[in-house]
Amino acid sequence: MKEKKPRLNAAIPESLSSAIDKNMIEEGYSKRKKSKWVEEALKELLASINNNEDKKKQLKYSKKVETASQIYGNTKIISIYIKAQLKHELACAILIVRKYYPGLELVKSLIIKASIVNRLFTYDKLKKNI
Repeated sequence: MKEKKPRLNAAIPESLSSAIDKNMIEEGYSKRKKSKWVEEALKELLASINNNEDKKKQLKYSKKVETASQIYGNTKIISIYIKAQLKHELACAILIVRKYYPGLELVKSLIIKASIVNRLFTYDKLKKNI
């Protein structure tokens, strides 16, 4: 039986949503695989935050999340489905980010937004080097 994935909602700028769609096409994903694309991006960033006992690295990745709060635009709510384990990792990352930025609001959405931006920039850098 297929694992039931919890649904998450996140507010992201429409321009970022468009960038995801464009990148998905370039990477060979269909429109129906947006959750998978975001889940992969999220997994990558969460591994960087949660799997580091090094406080400097935790701060570095938490800073990426804080920087995502400065990305503005008309927002769009996206719904993604992620594995339960990843949802747990997201909850742990929220605690870490709040440790460094206690006044930051909407941390879950910001982590999702930061993971999207991180993946888009990483892909863009790889594409330029090919």
